[in-house]
Amino acid sequence: MSDTLPPIIKVSRGRTINLGNYESERIDISVEIPSKGILHSEVETAYEKAIDWVEGHLETQISIIEKKRLAETTYND
Repeated sequence: MSDTLPPIIKVSRGRTINLGNYESERIDISVEIPSKGILHSEVETAYEKAIDWVEGHLETQISIIEKKRLAETTYND
């Protein structure tokens, strides 16, 4: 029996942001890591790194949208 895993470790996160005036924007971020060659003992570390990467990128995109929305709200007031 092999000490490697099936081909993919995948992590996805998403969020819908209310933009006001009955509008919203959906952000989905995902990453797939080929697990060929990753030992069973390394899976948890790879998974945690994938979660950190996805959540970091999701928060960055949310921040960009919120700053843009705030700038538009301030400009329109």
